[in-house]
Amino acid sequence: MLQLEACDATSIVTAVREFYGKHKLDLNKMVMFTSDGASVMLGKINGVAAQLRKDVPHLVQQHCVAHREDLGLSDSWKEVKLMKEVETLMRTVYTVFCRSSTKRCKFQEIADASECESIAFRPLNEVRWLSRHFALQAIIRNYDPLLKYFEESKDNDPISKYCYKKLKSEQFHITLEILNDVLSEMASLTLAFQKRGLTPLEAYHLAQGKLNKLRMQYLGEKVKWSDKVNSLLDKVSGKEVSVDTNSILTFINILCLHLGERFPENEIEEWSAFDCTAIAQCDFDFGIEHIRSLCLKYKQFLQEESVIIQQYNDFKFLVAEKIKSNLINSFPDMTKFSFQNDQFAELAKLMDIGATFLASSADCERGFQLEHLEMLMRIKSNLQNGGTIDLDRIYSDWINMKDRREKL
Repeated sequence: MLQLEACDATSIVTAVREFYGKHKLDLNKMVMFTSDGASVMLGKINGVAAQLRKDVPHLVQQHCVAHREDLGLSDSWKEVKLMKEVETLMRTVYTVFCRSSTKRCKFQEIADASECESIAFRPLNEVRWLSRHFALQAIIRNYDPLLKYFEESKDNDPISKYCYKKLKSEQFHITLEILNDVLSEMASLTLAFQKRGLTPLEAYHLAQGKLNKLRMQYLGEKVKWSDKVNSLLDKVSGKEVSVDTNSILTFINILCLHLGERFPENEIEEWSAFDCTAIAQCDFDFGIEHIRSLCLKYKQFLQEESVIIQQYNDFKFLVAEKIKSNLINSFPDMTKFSFQNDQFAELAKLMDIGATFLASSADCERGFQLEHLEMLMRIKSNLQNGGTIDLDRIYSDWINMKDRREKL
């Protein structure tokens, strides 16, 4: 992990070049740059990736898929008024209980009396993945005790009155349940995106699979609600109360559009030559042009274009049979198979390039967390050995760092 003296693009590029030079690594062997979507990293003119590409023309830049999904959700959220109302409720509920131990105790008593296993309320945090899902899930799990708590407090507290009115609304309750179903789908996709060694091809398939599921479930001729939502709708129909689901369906449609734009098919078009589903049904000409294009892009590493194409033609038909027999199910499986067979030695070099591509920066962020854990362990060890911690100095340093970040 590199220690940076500054966080601008030029300083980061300089640090990367110095690291490669110090460890005698060939910068031209860098094939992919994966990061979040910050302009410092992926700015078209002066971002880190753009500057590195001046020295490494074949470098592929990758916007972390987990960040992309989160941005798609955030942008969709801002476009629908109903989502702002939901967010206001989630923030209000969290604030009510996070600032008062008395209110938390009273709520816990109500939950215990209701024989409901309560879970802690979670804050909304723009820099934390899944924060909306966790915050909403806590409200859904605590719904009945919350309703009872705010009912008892509504006459003396305007905030409780607001929360009670929202939670009592059957329209709003159904909306929250539908939204919880959708956010659960997004949460499962985020977790899948954080798998170690995830390749862009795998990430694309995960994203498209989830998008297709959402479209088929919610945006077809007939909406397929979950059992919980159907149960609530049945209760409402007996009361002759109309429920408008257009706003939440509009949100789902916008979400699918945003995610579709962030996971375009042409992004991995060349590597679709190794798509399992397509290979299983391939004809003689399948993938040849894509392989030729990849050989041209990485000609610095691959000198035997004709040999690679010939090997690919044999490879795809053999792999097609293994896919049908369920012996190969993914691009990593294909790459491993190519390395195990000398007849595909040149093709394996090309596949190895694709196998090094990382679709997510989650591994790096796990590294940051380990770095913080190491720091905490050092502090604990220092205290156990009789050392002291100067809290005033720590606070002063933190304030100075905070001021510097704000000025940047």
